[in-house]
Amino acid sequence: ESRSALGQDCGELMQLVNEIVPYFIDNNAEHDAIDLLLIVDQLEDIKKYVTKANFSKVNQYLTASSCYSADQEELEKILNILFDVSLAHHEFMNALRMALKLDDYAKMCGVFGACQDPLVRKQLAFMLARQRVFIPDLEE
Repeated sequence: ESRSALGQDCGELMQLVNEIVPYFIDNNAEHDAIDLLLIVDQLEDIKKYVTKANFSKVNQYLTASSCYSADQEELEKILNILFDVSLAHHEFMNALRMALKLDDYAKMCGVFGACQDPLVRKQLAFMLARQRVFIPDLEE
């Protein structure tokens, strides 16, 4: 922050961050990687490192840290990242929860479009019905 406030180049620091984050991920310190990316405002980069093996830890930590967002913009950014990661890993229930938190009807419909399993789609429909969200294009 101090370098960017003074107009100095932050390139070498960002290069260092790009070396540290994969190290943290490889050594099961996902929370440290997320904290570092939050500090340097590069949280979108976490999408490159999320795998099926570490999805649960990343999802839980980001969800918990979203409660401590400084402003609404940061909260929406974290929830959008969680939505994208959940959808990419076919975690449709988590993706729908994030779409509901974002109150984004298009994302809610997108989850249904991405999900092909009829049983999971029914569960998603129950979840939306509980929140009184209506999607007219569903076949059942």
